[in-house]
Amino acid sequence: MKVTFSTNDDRILIKCVDDHFNIYKCVINQFDPFVSTFCSRNMGKMEKILKNYVIQEMDDHMILKVEDPVELQYILKKEKLPEGEAFAMIIGKLESIEEEIGKLQFRTSELEEQLENGVILPGYAGGVIPKDSTELLLGVKEENGNSDFKKTPHPHSTSNRNYFVTNGGSIYFPRFNNNEFIGKSIKPVAFLSNLQVFAFHYNQDVKDFTQLGKCKNLMELYFNTCNVSSLEFVRSLKKLQKICFHTCPQLKDLNPLMDCPSLQEVTYQSCAGVQSVPNFPGNIKITK
Repeated sequence: MKVTFSTNDDRILIKCVDDHFNIYKCVINQFDPFVSTFCSRNMGKMEKILKNYVIQEMDDHMILKVEDPVELQYILKKEKLPEGEAFAMIIGKLESIEEEIGKLQFRTSELEEQLENGVILPGYAGGVIPKDSTELLLGVKEENGNSDFKKTPHPHSTSNRNYFVTNGGSIYFPRFNNNEFIGKSIKPVAFLSNLQVFAFHYNQDVKDFTQLGKCKNLMELYFNTCNVSSLEFVRSLKKLQKICFHTCPQLKDLNPLMDCPSLQEVTYQSCAGVQSVPNFPGNIKITK
């Protein structure tokens, strides 16, 4: 609904057009009792008062109400719109819609072009993530002097991958070059179909990790100082071998991990909220 005010020295024309292109009008002149008494026939002053309006729709008219400084109401009568004018308004509306569709198509085209090379993750400082990525670490920016970010070889791994150590050196989290992330959603990660290792550190804003369930090739998951809570998404990760949690206070139930047939190692430390721990098979290494 659109309301307009056309004001000159001796009158105000109030015009309202509803969503069906019906037009409602009301004319207030300088001899209106309120205008004469309280506005000294100043139509500009009256228009300012009317701008604090509320419109009430009736069957065949509109009521414009004002409550401050006094209660006023004016009836806008429905007018029969000439056929040519009605057609012109409809065409104008369609042209406006067509213009918006064109903008959306352009943005979609741009996005598709970008996604040919990779995935765009808002809040991620590494640019476009290549679609064939197998490893992704999302965390805070490395700061000099912070021992948590010291690059350290894992003592029991033959991988060339660097790690950072937490909990007094008892937990090793993988670190990669593409790590800074300050976003609030990881939904686009679902398009990384080749992802095998995902690590998430020091971010309290992301609470929904369900999209990881679409990364069917995931083998290792690491969560450190974050708000992961539900693990329902892991039920679809049939290749998952290792999962590690550190300082995840919202984590409560580990039972979904029982549906991961390839699971070999589960670590959860400083996760005070964990209440339900399943009876894992003997071949799975549990660290807590």
